[in-house]
Amino acid sequence: MKQWIVICLVLFSGSLATAQSGLKTFYLDSKDKEVSAIDSASYIRKIGQIDSLSNLYPVIEYYRDSSIKCIGQSLSSKTFYRTGLCTDYYPGNTVKRSGSYIKGRAVGEHIFYYPNGNLQLTLVYAEPQKDIPNIGRNFLIQASYDTLGNQTVKDGFGYCMMMNEAMANLYEEGRVVNGMRDSLWRCHTDSNKVVLTEMYKDGVLLSGTSVFKNGENYRYQKREVDPQFKQGLFGGFDWFMRSNIRYPKQAYKNNIQGRVIITFVINTDGTVSNAYAAASPGKELSDEGIRLINKTSGHWIPGVQYGRKVNVQYTIPLSFSINKGK
Repeated sequence: MKQWIVICLVLFSGSLATAQSGLKTFYLDSKDKEVSAIDSASYIRKIGQIDSLSNLYPVIEYYRDSSIKCIGQSLSSKTFYRTGLCTDYYPGNTVKRSGSYIKGRAVGEHIFYYPNGNLQLTLVYAEPQKDIPNIGRNFLIQASYDTLGNQTVKDGFGYCMMMNEAMANLYEEGRVVNGMRDSLWRCHTDSNKVVLTEMYKDGVLLSGTSVFKNGENYRYQKREVDPQFKQGLFGGFDWFMRSNIRYPKQAYKNNIQGRVIITFVINTDGTVSNAYAAASPGKELSDEGIRLINKTSGHWIPGVQYGRKVNVQYTIPLSFSINKGK
C-alpha cells in the first residue's frame, strides 16, 4: 500500500509540474472556505490543467508546514470536486484515508489509518443510485481496529469505534452486525457540541435524540434531510428554471452551450446565498446560472441535521442548450 501511494504521489506531482503555466493556487481556512491571503489559510490547494485523457484536473493540497494534505483529481478547476482515486494525509505525509469517488461521492472500498500508521477502518461505500440501507454516507463497516492494532470488527461483525469526518468529526461507537449498525449507538462531536443517542436495526435508524451544548434537544428519524424546492425539486424546480431563463445574447450568437455547475448555500430560512459557478463553458452562462439560482431564494425548505435546521451547501448542474432549428 505505502509503495503504491508513493508512486501515485510522483505521478500526480509530475502532472502538476507539466502544467505550471496553468496552475491555480487557492488558500483555504479550517472550514474549507477560500481566503485571500496565505497568512489566513490552514492549507493550500493547487489545481493543474485538465488531463486530455481523463478530462479531470490534477489536485494536490499542502498543510502550512508544506507536508501533503491530499492528492486527487477534480471535475472542476475552481473547486475540489473529487472524482477517481483520492488519498488524504495527516501532517507529516502519513496516509489518513484512500479511496475512490464519483462526482464528489465516495464509492467502493475506503481504507482509513490512525496517525501512527496503523489500520483504523475499512468501509465499503455504495455505488451512486445503489444505496446500502445504512445511515450517514451509505457505507458498510467491514473492519475496525483500535489504536493498538486489535481488530474489533471483522468481516462486518463486532463493536466499532470510529470518527466520521463526513458528519463534522462525529465520534461514534456501537455494535456492528453484517456490516451495519445495530442496537444502541452513542455519538458526540468535538467538545460535545452535540451528543446523539440512536437505535438501529439491520442498519436502519429507528430513532435518535440530539442534545446540543446550548441545551436545545430534538428527536429525529433521519440524521440529515436535504433541502427541497418547495414545489418539488424534480418538476417544480425544472419548471421554475425553464420559466425564468434568459439565454445570454452573446452566448447564443456564438453557439456557447453546455453544463454549468452552480454551488450555493441554502440557509435555515429558505433563502439562498454565496452562489458561484464551479464549472462552466463561459462567463455569460455562469452569470445566468447564478442569477437563476439567486432567484430561487425563499423558495426552499431548509435542510435538517439531527432534527435541527441547518445551512446547507448545495450543488446543482444546469444545462444550457441551443436549438436554432433550420
